[in-house]
Amino acid sequence: MTKGGKRYDNMEKDGNWFVHADVEQTETTREVCTSTGSMLAQGVLHAVPLTERYPKFKPEKKTTRRIYPFSERDNRSTLQDKIETYDHERINMAAISDQDDTSSYFIREIEKNDGSVLKMYQCSKGDVGCVVWDAAIVLSKYLETEQLRNSQTWSCKKTVELGAGTGLVGIMAASLGANVTVTDLEDLQPLLELNICENQNLISTGSITAKVLKWGEDVTDFLPHPDYILMADCIYYEQSVEPLVQTLNLLSGPKTCIICCYEERTVGVNPEVEKRFFELLLQDFESEKIPAERQDPEFNSPDIHILHLRRRPS
Repeated sequence: MTKGGKRYDNMEKDGNWFVHADVEQTETTREVCTSTGSMLAQGVLHAVPLTERYPKFKPEKKTTRRIYPFSERDNRSTLQDKIETYDHERINMAAISDQDDTSSYFIREIEKNDGSVLKMYQCSKGDVGCVVWDAAIVLSKYLETEQLRNSQTWSCKKTVELGAGTGLVGIMAASLGANVTVTDLEDLQPLLELNICENQNLISTGSITAKVLKWGEDVTDFLPHPDYILMADCIYYEQSVEPLVQTLNLLSGPKTCIICCYEERTVGVNPEVEKRFFELLLQDFESEKIPAERQDPEFNSPDIHILHLRRRPS
């Protein structure tokens, strides 16, 4: 079975595939930060403090005490022996600006069902958008499940990813044939461009481009309405709820399908943020929850949910 981008034959089938590295699971790791966050906080020398790297989390959060296998594809040696700094000439990082010359990157590789591998660069320092989160992995693997792939769901379909971060979900959709625009704030555009460049060889019939989109602002550049809107783990900042709902309303047409994947977090303000988001969104949209049996058989978890959302009939 596939876990964390690598095949294992002796792991529990309970979603325990997220956290990498030989990092001891503690009372703080699971909800303080998800898979990559745990690795960053404990597996990297001189890690940035959690409150600085992930301002949405607090250290007193409790773990669900999963046991997570490590994937050989997650760059074990780099993480064990300090993060390797990749210079521009070596990996053709033309999209990265001069101010990022000293930045360090590490790689998360996600194996597709056809055996090809998405190579996702992540920043060793930065905010929440600079790493691959669990919900992004769950959603990207859902996109290539048989029910969607066999129906030619993605072929030439106009698709927009919101809050793309590293761009994993959008790049997966493009590799399946969709014409994708991955969006995030200005600061994350270099990372998006880098990951698009590094995975371009896996995109044949589809296409992908990165653009800036700040939630709540004008969406004219993204019209006409897309066939699909993708979003993974975008529901956490209280101040972003109303702008996000506004953007979803502006972008969505009568035939648009929003595929929303989020990790349910039960501490702090997160439950109230999720409640408020869905109260606002469901005024104009209908929701269908995707059960585990319709998700990837290995890349799913009870606390990570996938929803299909469509506009309510006028």
